[in-house]
Amino acid sequence: MTSNLTKLYGLTPAIATPLDARGQFDPAAYGRLIGHILDAGVSGAFVLGVAGEYAAFDRQARRRILETAREAVGGRVPLIAGVFATRTEMALEYIADARAEGADYVLLTPPHWFRLTQAEIKDFYIRLAEEGGAPVIAYNCPLVNNQLSFETVAELASHPLVAGIKETSTQENLQRIWAAVGQRTDFLVMSGWEYLYLPAMSLGIRAFIMGGPGNLVPHWCVEVLRRFGEGDSAAARDSYLRLTEFCHRIYGLGLSPMSAIKAGLELLGLCQRYVFSPYRSANESEMAQIGRLLEEHSLLPAAAATPV
Repeated sequence: MTSNLTKLYGLTPAIATPLDARGQFDPAAYGRLIGHILDAGVSGAFVLGVAGEYAAFDRQARRRILETAREAVGGRVPLIAGVFATRTEMALEYIADARAEGADYVLLTPPHWFRLTQAEIKDFYIRLAEEGGAPVIAYNCPLVNNQLSFETVAELASHPLVAGIKETSTQENLQRIWAAVGQRTDFLVMSGWEYLYLPAMSLGIRAFIMGGPGNLVPHWCVEVLRRFGEGDSAAARDSYLRLTEFCHRIYGLGLSPMSAIKAGLELLGLCQRYVFSPYRSANESEMAQIGRLLEEHSLLPAAAATPV
């Protein structure tokens, strides 16, 4: 698995799922969005994650989304499928679907509702790896009750089908996990929070999953990585500060993060602004604010006002 894991060094956007005005999946817009992301020079594509509003889709819809993603990616980068579930058996069903649709990896948090022991979390991932038959990436997400301890991650790292961990909880946890398993070549530590992007690089982490900015400004995200890799720490810092300041501003408009990101994506001509209720899509005043922010950074295309 080592050689395959190195393909994920770099940026893997957690891709938003476009919807139409009726709240239905929009495959044409999905193709445009994935093309926009791939054109930035990313290393992977992660679909049906939190940024992809996975919880709003039933099993049939998830399969259609995966099929569309596979066709749009076309094998150019590894495809990671979110298989989040509240029961082990349900997760195994989603893994079977992901394998059938050509996903290279599956990713999920521990079940989020009831509190689990670390032994139960470890057994959950081992069963998925052994019965599901696909390389599994665990996920420490701050929205979930159950978090993997660094000791649990270190134990899972020895299993041949547990491929890695996406860590988005705290800087302390990221550092302790990296200290425990970061030198392994058969297990991937992926940082998943834009505000720890450059600090994670300084630790030695080389794989990143990015939600909001990974959709809206993937070229900026790739630029930070490139400049850091070239040894230009000052330029990497400046690019990182520009990225995080942009995130502060777009997330500070009073919308949910994905509502703000999808509003920006509509202005870029990639998809429509719609999110699933109870989240609220941006109104015209908010669209105008986001438009001014994009214009300030020279991000708007000439035909930005054209409906998509």
